[in-house]
Amino acid sequence: MGDSKQEYAATYIHDGITKEALADFLRQDEEPEDIEDIQQNFSTPPQSPHRNSLVDPDHVPILCIVLSKFHLTLGPIIEAQSPDGYLNKEDFSAIKKYLITKSELCGHLVTINTPRFQICGFPVMISSNKYNRNHFRFNIAFVLGTETDTTPYEPVVRKLAEYLRVLEVESGFMLKADQSQLQVIFDEIYKGLNTCGSSTVQVTDATTIHLSIMDSPPKAPIIHAHEVPVLLYSPASIPLDAFDWTVALILPLVDGVSYARQISHNAGIEIHLTLKALSALVSCGFVQMVPVFQFSNVYMVTEQVRRLLTDKQLRTECARFFHFEEAGNVSEGNQEGGGLNIETLFRCYCDFVARHPMMTVAEFYERRSNHGVLPFDVRRFIQFGCLKGFLRKVDKHALLDPRVDMDDKLAGVLSKIPKTMLSGKHTLDEICCTSKMSSKDLGQELDDDPYTTTFSR
Repeated sequence: MGDSKQEYAATYIHDGITKEALADFLRQDEEPEDIEDIQQNFSTPPQSPHRNSLVDPDHVPILCIVLSKFHLTLGPIIEAQSPDGYLNKEDFSAIKKYLITKSELCGHLVTINTPRFQICGFPVMISSNKYNRNHFRFNIAFVLGTETDTTPYEPVVRKLAEYLRVLEVESGFMLKADQSQLQVIFDEIYKGLNTCGSSTVQVTDATTIHLSIMDSPPKAPIIHAHEVPVLLYSPASIPLDAFDWTVALILPLVDGVSYARQISHNAGIEIHLTLKALSALVSCGFVQMVPVFQFSNVYMVTEQVRRLLTDKQLRTECARFFHFEEAGNVSEGNQEGGGLNIETLFRCYCDFVARHPMMTVAEFYERRSNHGVLPFDVRRFIQFGCLKGFLRKVDKHALLDPRVDMDDKLAGVLSKIPKTMLSGKHTLDEICCTSKMSSKDLGQELDDDPYTTTFSR
């Protein structure tokens, strides 16, 4: 078999298909056209394909809906498409063997990537002795732009294919319906999905097709073991029955100080389960992650700090967090907020303006404290700044000279650190968490080692 088959088949995205099944598909006897001919077919835009356009073809997520089937004498053909004529003869000839495909790929979502568009289809094969070849094969597919995320459309394609499969099994609809009837159905589906994201089409007296495109769920945020979770709401307000049981176990340990690996250890839960539970809480807005607090940390103020002077709601929240009245007067019986107001906090955050060398939290404390006393808790001050985006932590990274064999040159503690952790891509916080070293010890080891260097970003 030629290389062209292997190259083009690599565009498949399939669900639940074994390697053996895909290999069988690649060994089929028929050879497709040369890959260069296929790419040439997709190298130029179609010429006036929208003879009966229902919506503006330049501003739609679904470029075309295509129903193809296997004809007894003609082989794979387009039975209906909307807009009519979007895929021309050359287009279909290049991809027909990936639409009407072997049985191994039937019943699975298959996406074909071309230089000009994607085709997300669901091939179906119905086996029955009532058919001449003891089976009937068809495919319903959406043609999408090359940059379009296929995820929201995949369940719609699958559902539509299932509707058509059931109609054929129960009443032979797919073989009995004429092309004009199918064209009307797909025109309505195309128009509805592209204009309002849903479509309801009555196919027969007893069958109505209901389709709706759902937005892609947001990707779960990546949580690192060295980050500290901070509760944004009272634990009592979190609906535990809506989460995995792991959430109930770790929630009492989320104190705004302990980092994720510590919580995992104290709860007796594997770290990957803890990170998954924290990711779910972050996704729902109950928790936010911040860097672990250390006096050696370096932060940089961001332009978001201006909101302290302009955002009334934020000023009120800030006053409540630091326990002072917004006007600057100390609440009765409150000692922490003595002499504290919004303007003072604003100036304190601005102390972390970019400079060389960067100021550590310890240096800030020494600069701002009066005889060793600050009008606020410095940890809460830094934490609030990180939560609201006023402060950004400047992380240190370690880089091992790539010309050095780590096993031969590095000794002591550093030799136990995985090489990948010294690639410059991992922060010292992450290395400390993984190697169970203190930041002070790790920093000293890195400073003393001639083959590693540290940098901040």
